[in-house]
Amino acid sequence: MREAELQAMAALEPGECRAMIAYVNKFMNALERRIGGLEV
Repeated sequence: MREAELQAMAALEPGECRAMIAYVNKFMNALERRIGGLEV
């Protein structure tokens, strides 16, 4: 995580922070699946 992202996270409400993390995790998982599919 970059410094700016951590600072932005700290400024969010706890619920918003969790929602943001969940969104990022979903995005990263989709990205990994796409990359994994290309490698196969």
